[in-house]
Amino acid sequence: MRITYYRGLNENETYLASKKVIKDYFKDVEGMSIVFGLSREYDTDSRCSTKLTLTKPVLISISYDREKEFLLSLYHISKSKLTIEAAAQFSNTVIPNIKEWINNQRDKPSTALLGVEELIFSWNGSTYSKQELKYL
Repeated sequence: MRITYYRGLNENETYLASKKVIKDYFKDVEGMSIVFGLSREYDTDSRCSTKLTLTKPVLISISYDREKEFLLSLYHISKSKLTIEAAAQFSNTVIPNIKEWINNQRDKPSTALLGVEELIFSWNGSTYSKQELKYL
């Protein structure tokens, strides 16, 4: 597991979870890279023809590519918007969804993965929404 921080946060921003918490959640996943703050906000890959239907902000995304590597990216959120409910739903809903998605990706035969598959979660202030994208 490789963990990278690309940008520091100002005092009003945070991530959904710390490095330690993320490591605990995904300690059994081999071939995973974790990136905190690669960019200021999530942007759809230019190779993706599907429109992103989620409301912003996107807080976490995970992708799986032909090399069978996972990339988990976390994006910042304002501390004032990260409520107790958001943190609880992250632990109780988002993490189990991501783990199930990882297991489903691992179970696919090599011929089933034609490009990059991605799972994205956004927060609308009361619940998380998810969307799956596929692109070459």
